[in-house]
Amino acid sequence: MARPSSTSTLDVHAIAPPLRQRLIYRAFDGLPVGAELELLGDRDPLPLLAELRVRCAGAFEVHAVD
Repeated sequence: MARPSSTSTLDVHAIAPPLRQRLIYRAFDGLPVGAELELLGDRDPLPLLAELRVRCAGAFEVHAVD
């Protein structure tokens, strides 16, 4: 895999849960092609990833880090 042209980090630990999804979508939608978003949070983002896979099929890869 090619190295991303830029990496953005979004830490949602301190963000109220109702606002997280909107903030994450905004950050994801603002990424240029080839960029990377590192998402830091205290929850497993499986529902969010499922929505993104439908909305942006094939447009991104996920790499989980413990």
